[in-house]
Amino acid sequence: MVEGFQSANPSLDCVTYNGNGTPFEQLWCLYPSMERWYFDWEKNYDPVNVYRWVIEMKHLPVALVMLYGVLIIYGQNYYFAKRAPWNWRKALALWNFTLSFFSFCGMVRTVPQ
Repeated sequence: MVEGFQSANPSLDCVTYNGNGTPFEQLWCLYPSMERWYFDWEKNYDPVNVYRWVIEMKHLPVALVMLYGVLIIYGQNYYFAKRAPWNWRKALALWNFTLSFFSFCGMVRTVPQ
């Protein structure tokens, strides 16, 4: 048992450590009936390397947002100035429905955590 770490189910040995050595418990270990819904990469995923990369690349989101803004301004002025508007109503409705469904699936997977 880890000192200072209170297990949700002491009868199971579900304590795992991430790359920083921080103890945590996997939900699928605490509730074994849920294990079939988890992929192997989810069971062994360690977010520490991704977290470190994000910390090192602080400038990347700012640069991408600036590039996006420039492309929107110049795209409207030069590319779309002389074109007829597109009728994407049905495609955008489908996109929004698909995005909503995907978000719902993500919520179902992450809310118990």
